[in-house]
Amino acid sequence: MRQRRAPHSAAPFRDRSETGELVAAPRTAEHVVVAFIEPLEGNESALGFDVNSQVTRSMALQRARDMASMAIAAPIALVQGGGESTGALQFLPRYSGGTTPDTVEGRRANIDGYFVAVVDIAENIASALSNVDTSEFELTLLGTGPGAEQAELFASHSSSGGAGSLANSGDINRPSYSAAFPWAGHEIEVRFVASDAYMASVQTWLPRATLFAGFMFTGLAAYIVAVLWGRTVRIASEVADRTRDLQEANDELQAEVARRTAVERRLESHQHELEGIVEERTAKLRATSAQLRTILESEPECVRS
Repeated sequence: MRQRRAPHSAAPFRDRSETGELVAAPRTAEHVVVAFIEPLEGNESALGFDVNSQVTRSMALQRARDMASMAIAAPIALVQGGGESTGALQFLPRYSGGTTPDTVEGRRANIDGYFVAVVDIAENIASALSNVDTSEFELTLLGTGPGAEQAELFASHSSSGGAGSLANSGDINRPSYSAAFPWAGHEIEVRFVASDAYMASVQTWLPRATLFAGFMFTGLAAYIVAVLWGRTVRIASEVADRTRDLQEANDELQAEVARRTAVERRLESHQHELEGIVEERTAKLRATSAQLRTILESEPECVRS
């Protein structure tokens, strides 16, 4: 929501400092502040947060506004996780009047706010791999933005090194698999690399195991894509439903206003007609009274008899 204070909180607009603490946001030309959040429990720290205060988020907001379509900001430190969780924000613009202007200038002038979905990448991947033995591989998720900048969105940890060490080692003797898919203007690349534990277990079974791992990694990549894409489609559907409900309520309100305006006009017209009839009858009574008075004054004998 633009330049508005969160209705659930009296706190000032907030931003994250260089040390990761939530502080009062500096005054800028435009604030895009979290005003409504669902569910509220557990997400109170995000209320009043100025989403426009950081370059990655600000650029995503501008893309969503100008293109009238969904845009994502990633990777970012999620406010709800105290800055320790890495995720992405999906922005869908909302324009005044519930309609999308045809021009970029019109969209900039009529932007009313944004619907925002928070995607905890680590949580989603953990859910997708909950029934999988992750000790046999390392997983790295890379995102390439519209400006061709690439960032690491997620990297699993291996006992043989730091996060993503095997995925970037270039070891051609290790089975590996990668796949890419689009996501709201970004290209997401999923990389799987066999871990030391897996290499030790396969030994001379390496050729056949490589084929099997390829099938397994392909299935996992497809599942992760389905989870992320399904969430995006579901959010877009819910936004469309709520927008349609708001539009229908607005149409009903306009119809009721038009009906009442027509009734008021008819009542006003009837009032004018009644006033005209009263004035006409009053004039006739006055004329009749004057005639009677004239007759009585000119023929007094008739009155006596």
